Amino acid sequence: MAKRHTMRPGDWESIFGRLQELVLANSGEDDFEEIFKLIVAKLYSEIRPIKGMEFKTYSSAQKTAETVNTLLAQANETWKGVFLTSPHSRLTPEHLG
Repeated sequence: MAKRHTMRPGDWESIFGRLQELVLANSGEDDFEEIFKLIVAKLYSEIRPIKGMEFKTYSSAQKTAETVNTLLAQANETWKGVFLTSPHSRLTPEHLG
């Protein structure tokens, strides 16, 4: 994919622009909602580290998607009220991997 946005360290607008380009390109999903889910999963993995459940890209896109969704489910249990319904990333494993 051609780079349209240049990520500048410390510049949140450029970071989110690049994230949108890389992760959400052609997904058809709501940008804000899916980025919010990824941020929640990342925060949960940073605050409550669980061995084998790190927020990272795994060798398999399916494993990456499963991990993100497990982290979301655990965050939802811990942080009641953040999501109205049980969260599940609607991005395909290929978008997350």
